[in-house]
Formats: sequence, C-alpha cells, structure tokens
Amino acid sequence: MVYIQRTFMVPLRDGIQLATDLYLPDTSGRWPLILFRTPYGRQHLPENPLYGSIDHWTDHGYAVCAQDIRGTGDSQGELGLGGDKEFNDGEDVLHFLAQQDFCDGRIGMFGLSFPGFVQTAAAAQAPEELKAICPFMCPALHPFGAQRPQVLHLEHLLWTYGQLTSCPEKYLPNQEIRTRLLPSLEENARHLTDFLLDLPISRCRAAAYPEIGLLNQYRASVAGIGSKEYWAQMHMPIDLTQVRAAMLFGTGWLDVAKEWTIESYCAARKVAHAPVRLIIGPWAHDEHLQNKINGADHNTSTGGDIQEVRGMMLRWFDHHIRGKDTEPFAQRVRFFMRGSNDWHDAAEWPPENAILRPFYLLPEGGLCETPVVQDQKMLYTADPYNPTPSTICDHAGRTLLADWSQISARPDVLCFRSAVLDKSLCVAGTVHVSLFAQTDVPDTDFVCRVLDIDTEGHETELCVGMVRASLRHGGFHREWICQNSVEHYVFTAGNLANCFLPGHRIGIQICSFLFPSCDRNLHTTAPIGQGSYGVSAHHQIITGKSWPSAVYLPVLSD
Repeated sequence: MVYIQRTFMVPLRDGIQLATDLYLPDTSGRWPLILFRTPYGRQHLPENPLYGSIDHWTDHGYAVCAQDIRGTGDSQGELGLGGDKEFNDGEDVLHFLAQQDFCDGRIGMFGLSFPGFVQTAAAAQAPEELKAICPFMCPALHPFGAQRPQVLHLEHLLWTYGQLTSCPEKYLPNQEIRTRLLPSLEENARHLTDFLLDLPISRCRAAAYPEIGLLNQYRASVAGIGSKEYWAQMHMPIDLTQVRAAMLFGTGWLDVAKEWTIESYCAARKVAHAPVRLIIGPWAHDEHLQNKINGADHNTSTGGDIQEVRGMMLRWFDHHIRGKDTEPFAQRVRFFMRGSNDWHDAAEWPPENAILRPFYLLPEGGLCETPVVQDQKMLYTADPYNPTPSTICDHAGRTLLADWSQISARPDVLCFRSAVLDKSLCVAGTVHVSLFAQTDVPDTDFVCRVLDIDTEGHETELCVGMVRASLRHGGFHREWICQNSVEHYVFTAGNLANCFLPGHRIGIQICSFLFPSCDRNLHTTAPIGQGSYGVSAHHQIITGKSWPSAVYLPVLSD
C-alpha cells in the first residue's frame, strides 16, 4: 500500500513556496523521481487515468512528487497566466528535489496540457537533474492565449474563468470582493462566447474586473500579444536549443493542442541535444485517451490504449533515466491513421514517404490534380459580425466529429470537393496551401479546412489552418494589403493522417474566420485588440493557369 509519505513546501528563489506531496517505494533508499506539476490540484494525481495508480511507478522503483504550481492549490504566489513563471520555478524545484535524501539526483516529468507545458519550460533551463520528460498536448512555441504573433486565442478567457469559478477562494482571497464579484463571474461564465464578441477586445466586459489579478493578466496579454517584447517576457518561443532532457511528445487527432504539440516536436527535432519522439493517437484533449468518441470507435486492436501509453512512458523513463535497454519506439514517430484505423511508425514527421500532391481549386467547386487553363475568380463576402466558427455542435450533438456540411452551406464559405474516390488514398503529414486572392480591405484572414466526406455526405474535419494577411511574410511587422491587387498567400492548414476510403471524397473549405479559436480580423488597420468596429470584406479567390490556387496534401507513396 503506497501513501503520501510527506507533504512539504519547496522554496523558490523569490521566497514563494510550493506545496508538494511525496510518494515513495516501500523500501528504504534513494530513488529516481518522477515529478508532476499542475494548476489543477496535486491531490488528483493518484486518480489520473493516464498515469494510473501511484503504485505503478513506486513498484518500479520511482519516487513520485505531485506539486501545485505557483498561485494554485496550497502553493503561494500568483499564477502566471501566460506560463512565464514556470521557467525559473521549474528549475528551482528540480534543483531542490534532487538534493533531498529520497532522490538519487535523477528526475523525469510527466503531465498533459498545462502540466505538459511546465515540463518543456523547465527543460529549456537545461537543469542537469532532468533526464526525461513526457509533455503531452501542450504548446512550446507561443504563450497561452496566442495562436501565433498577433493572433489571439480568445478561448483562453474560458480557461481563465474555469480557474476563477472552480477555486474562487484562491483567486479572490478577499471575502468582501469574493462575495461581491463571484455571482457576476458565475453569470458571465454561462455566456462567455457572447462576451468574446465584444469590441474592442481590450475592453471585453467579462475581463473588466481590476480587482482580479488573473483578468488583469488576460488584459495585459491582449495588449501585448502583437509585441516582440511581450513574447520575450513570456520566454516565447521556448529556446529548445538548451534542452538536454529526452522528450516524448504526445497528442491526438482530436486534441485542441494537436498543432501546437506537433510543431513543438518538429522544432525540438531540429535543435535539441537529446532524443525526441512523438506519438499521435485518435484521442481528444483529456487524460482518458478514449478510442470511442462521438459514437465512432477507433479500433484499438492494433494498440494505442491507455495502458500501452502508460507502459511506453515507463519504458521511456527506464531507458533515459536508468539506462535500461527499453527504448519504446521502433522509430521516432508513431501515429494513428484515421479511416483505416491502424497504427504506423515513421522515421520522421512528416513521414519520409509523404509526397506533397497539389489539388487545384476549380471554379465550379471541384478539386483536380491539374489546374484549369483559364483564370477565373470565386467571390465571397466575409462579415466580422457573423464569423465562421472554429468549432461546432451538429444536429446529432457531435462536436469533435461533427458534420461540417452545415458550414459548407454558408454563403461566406467556398467549398471544393474531389470526385468520388475509386480506391483508398492515404495521406499523412502537413497540409500546405497556395492561395491567390484579391480583397478590398487592408487586412483579412484566410482559413483552409480539410474534410473527409463519406458516402452519406457527412463532412468530418481533419485539420484546419489560417494566415493573417498583414503577417503573410512572418514576423511582427504588419504589412497591409494593396487593395484589389493579387496577393499570393502560402501557409499550412495543419497536420493529419487519414485514409480516404473508396466512395469518399476530399473536401476543402475556404473562409475568413476561425472564431473564437482566433480573434476576428476586423479588416481594418487597428492595433490588435483595439479595434472598435469591423467592416465586411469582399474577397476573390483566383484559380487557373496564371494563378493556380491549390491545397497540397501529403500523399503516402506505396
């Protein structure tokens, strides 16, 4: 029987102390240690389905520490909403634990979502004690609350409200303020999506509580997200060149953090000084790693269930902490193929046998592997007061595997469909988009969504990506569009691994909003978060021999 041996406080360099629970094997000695740092309550680790019972780790000779990060649970200080505090905090915690009489100086970390991010933040400080990490479903290249420079991830306000309303005593310690504000916050929480439509974003009514530290930080992120200095303050993107710990990234095709996690893996592979691996399952963003989602059963007979992933992490730690011959990967990447519902191994991501094949947009709504000869234009109007959504709930109540045909029917969405496939077409890797367009506004967004259309006409989203026109050349400098000139937009539409089955069709949607995942482009030159009004944009997507707009799918060669 394993139980908490000790609850103690870990001191940080600024005097803040973090509440920590310690679990030990039932024999004496000094042990390698697994650290779990979380804002969601350290006491929940023993019931976390992904990591299993504490016995799973202590029986294999590991001590385990679960810790409330700064400003959460029983720990002191104020939570850093953008994650900026976790770099030094993680380093301090590792140094302290490695010197204790229960630890042999070797430490690994695991965690998902925010507990995944804190691992990469700590690893970027290059602490000698940290040997291996398993960051699942988390970003490393941008702050929380951002998608990319100058694009706000508005759903971060929903996460902030989740913290506030679940732990009001922690975030509103003054009883008078708590009694006065909590009913208003709870009412706001029921209508947050409506508040995300407020303009300007910097004056969002749901964030207008100067007495609340977390909401002050949220407003600061809105004000600073377009600033290179703000990103530097947040330590973003994380400097992965300093990482010395072996890194096992994990995500799922239905995970909201899928793109962030895959981008982090690819960035780490280029510069990290230790082994880097990636597993992509059929999972959503939670610790259950469910294979049955929204009525769909992703067959587990070929592996990938939660017990196998837990065992994979144990072998990862045994190999990189203890030096055992237990490397869990046959190759660097293991991924689940949707459609055929089977697992594949690859030496890299994208897989080396993935060849980008163009599918040209046809004016009548088709997709073809050869462009039309005559240049033609396809028109639509984008209204920021009626934005196309980033997520939907369809007529059957499905969200993660919703039918996007209802969005395809909107007049502000251009739809393109291939001919019915007479044989399977397997794709795996990153989708690239080459779009030629004209518009009558100084700035706009273009969104590309890839769909699998089955024999019943159900349109399942596989991946989606966008480009902000004023940032089409990268960096932080906004370059306005010369109105009605033809501009070439090159961007990625996310990652996927899907087998389009016989009888299915490939579907593409082109639109101009991804709300509320990304803030609405108001089609003006107002600074990020400061625009008080929006205007409709009239877009022309051009296709043909001179302007061959196309989506490039990573088709696997035989």
